[in-house]
Amino acid sequence: MTKSICILLAFLLLANLAFANPVEAKSESNNTQWIILGILTLGIGLVIYNIFFQPRTALFTEEKIDITLQTDGSVEVIGNYTFTRNKESLKHFQVIYPFPKFKEFGEVEDLEISVNGRKMDYLPKELKFKEQVTLEMFFNGYGECNLKIRFVQKPTANHYKYILKTTRSWKKPLLSSIINLHVAEGFVLNECNYELNKMDAEKAGFSSFQLHEKDFYPDEDFEFSWNEK
Repeated sequence: MTKSICILLAFLLLANLAFANPVEAKSESNNTQWIILGILTLGIGLVIYNIFFQPRTALFTEEKIDITLQTDGSVEVIGNYTFTRNKESLKHFQVIYPFPKFKEFGEVEDLEISVNGRKMDYLPKELKFKEQVTLEMFFNGYGECNLKIRFVQKPTANHYKYILKTTRSWKKPLLSSIINLHVAEGFVLNECNYELNKMDAEKAGFSSFQLHEKDFYPDEDFEFSWNEK
């Protein structure tokens, strides 16, 4: 998008050179101005198409997330995300990963990030003034990119929110979304804004619940609260 904006600015500068400084009226000058106007209109049209209508070259297709309310009241999130290539020539792309607000849910700790199994060094100190991180992604030989992120937060209250609404920025629903919620035995799940299915305990000493959706295009985040037993 930055490239598109630069192109747009270049066209606007061209327009300024063509029309901002009046010169003696001549038929050749008028013809030149019409040619420049035509080029300018075409350029703006291409920029608008590139920003708003061109298909994305990377598609966000699947996610599997494990959210664990731990015995000390902290929340561990392990997210696995799959992206597929929509353009053969594409090798790299960027993803902005947002975190829940620090003031409500605590600073991000123990941050671990890997892309296609390769660990990336992003330290929590980078997040002190912004609650997101920009990741450089790359595709494997099968045209897929697998992102894994793990982090821990300590909420200020018995409530947590995992951000889902940003899925809509990809303009297409996920083929599959699985969210597993694990609650330590010292707590009981109070409320969740999504309907969960009770699971057999996947972890000893935890109660487990699952949300499994296909063609998932969420219009609200995943929120839950708990009480102490």
